[in-house]
Amino acid sequence: MTDSVPGTRIAVLVPSSDTGVEIELPRRIGGAASLHVARMPLDAVTPEALHALEAAAIEQSVSLRRVSPDLALFACTSGTFLRGTAFESRFVAELEQILGAPVITAARAMVRALSTRGSRVRLIASYSEDIVAAEAAYLREHGLEVVTAHGLGIVDDEETARVSPERLLAASERFSGDGADVVMLSCTNLRTLDAIPRIEAALGLPAVSSNSALAEAALAALRASGSR
Repeated sequence: MTDSVPGTRIAVLVPSSDTGVEIELPRRIGGAASLHVARMPLDAVTPEALHALEAAAIEQSVSLRRVSPDLALFACTSGTFLRGTAFESRFVAELEQILGAPVITAARAMVRALSTRGSRVRLIASYSEDIVAAEAAYLREHGLEVVTAHGLGIVDDEETARVSPERLLAASERFSGDGADVVMLSCTNLRTLDAIPRIEAALGLPAVSSNSALAEAALAALRASGSR
């Protein structure tokens, strides 16, 4: 992080087990703002634990309001898509009221990034298949066609942090021929800085990750507001 744009602040809500956001976002936003992170307890990547993030996000947002953010990011993709668009809209409105700033969820950022690159999605996610199915439904709700939906079956988020670029590439290549025009790597705890260029070079398709989508959406929001 740098102070190249003094006063521009982004509040970030991350699961307590996530170590990927704080590695990837600062590099991806290139000093456009300072990042101020609060952690939401998450013991495992399961539907029950993810549902509990709602109360933790509200609690942590009260503290983050003190930094007077220009923008806030909810940096857990499955934390909102799992319960659908209607829940997400209510949840975002509540967070915005507390934080006094616009809120971008990783799930909404994912939809935006995918929609600018294509409409037929090859979804590769770290999650168990039930969570992947919910994500595919969310993407379809937003007008995207999910031609492949594959989960790595990870419940322990520390294991997600250890997924290598080689494993992500192999998973993405496995479904070549499905007619996809964009690849999605879903979970903010995946390390994708090196994986995305390798996947794009090998497959000849654009690739998006939760963190690349968040950074892209954050930079667009800052430009729109005149903060950058």
